[in-house]
Amino acid sequence: MLYLRGAQSPDLPALMRFYRATETDTLPPPSLQTLVRSLDVGSLLIAQNASDGAILATAGYFDYIKTSDAHQVFELAGTRVTGAIGRLAPLSLQQILLAVRLFQIASTEGGDHPISVISSARHPKSIANLQALQMAEIAEMPAWLEYDTCSWTRQSERTNWRHFLATPASMRTALAILEQVDFYRGGYLCVGERRGPDGSSESSEVAISFALAIRWLLPAALSASKRGELTCNFLPLPPEWC
Repeated sequence: MLYLRGAQSPDLPALMRFYRATETDTLPPPSLQTLVRSLDVGSLLIAQNASDGAILATAGYFDYIKTSDAHQVFELAGTRVTGAIGRLAPLSLQQILLAVRLFQIASTEGGDHPISVISSARHPKSIANLQALQMAEIAEMPAWLEYDTCSWTRQSERTNWRHFLATPASMRTALAILEQVDFYRGGYLCVGERRGPDGSSESSEVAISFALAIRWLLPAALSASKRGELTCNFLPLPPEWC
């Protein structure tokens, strides 16, 4: 069973080990400051093996900027999914994690203030997941965002990264995903496929338990969406830093 919950301060040492173990040249570990901040505000999710508590996946959203008119920009980042989980069907764990994070942001952040949500990807599967969530590719990057991505993208790879923005359609898609996986009821049974080194595959049932308080907010959001009354304040990026 996968146990999906919000990460807490006592998880910091295990998270540091997990991010070190899964880092690559293009996916460095988040800074300690970023991790501590995300734990303080509850914006990092972890998926654990229920039998031994091992972290098998992470996903978070982080403050990017808050402009002078209180327009907040969040970045979906920190996602790592280990091969121990296998490929889930009919929905991938990455898609489920994307939906949960968007719903969390829409439900708990901003109040009446506008919000923008961005995410960047270079791997074709990651790009496909963002597009499936109806996130719109940013055709022309604001100067402040284009400059900032230079700090974490190597020059040789910069053109391989693509940048996306959440839209109101993304929120509707996220709600449909959460309804499909019985997020409100707290549990979902799917199929996991693991491939062996010889190319063979083995399928088994995988149960996901959602230990997140925001699931209680889902029925009202679904009802509003089906009535065409869902309000979502996901907006385009501000043109200036402040």
